[in-house]
Amino acid sequence: MFASSIKMVVADNCTVDSCYIVYPSDDNKKSVKIEGAGNVIKNSYIAYCPGDGVTLYGEDNVVDNCIIHDVNTYGDHFAAVQTSGVGNKITNNTMYNAGRSFVLHYYTRKMKCERNYMRNGGILSLDLGATYSYGHNNNEGSQGSTIAYNWIFDMYDKVGIYLDSYSKDYYVHHNVVGNCETALVVNGGGTNNSIFNNTFIGEKIS
Repeated sequence: MFASSIKMVVADNCTVDSCYIVYPSDDNKKSVKIEGAGNVIKNSYIAYCPGDGVTLYGEDNVVDNCIIHDVNTYGDHFAAVQTSGVGNKITNNTMYNAGRSFVLHYYTRKMKCERNYMRNGGILSLDLGATYSYGHNNNEGSQGSTIAYNWIFDMYDKVGIYLDSYSKDYYVHHNVVGNCETALVVNGGGTNNSIFNNTFIGEKIS
């Protein structure tokens, strides 16, 4: 697909498999938008996006084994995958070259961000992480959302994993983070976050 976008808004249990999506149309900066429940995009190539590569809302939706790169050329609050909702999964993806973050997860609950490779983010912005969350989600917290088994490299003067103010109830474990200014940040007001068995390589601050 060239200069087009995908919307799965009122959709349940649908699968997008082995698609090639480049220079998607600027539809509110959302190249592939998935809502509903039980939907999957997998084994796909998504590149050269002005905003999000994938916008993942709804419940129990999945982005798996995709290559997503050169996203968020606006440099605003977009990402390779931006997610909210409940039980969504971002797994086994390769993501590189992002204007800001690779995974934004402000209003998510029971998310799994696992076994992803992320490299060279924060090209156009400041104060960010390869993965980034902010706020307590209307006092509901993330309800055990997991960031695990990811490889995060080359964020340079930015942060690898960033739980900004009031982020709560996250499990962060078995990640490898290298060549970032700061491997991990947990800012004020964050509670009940479990962080263990991570490896930080060559960081100035951890």
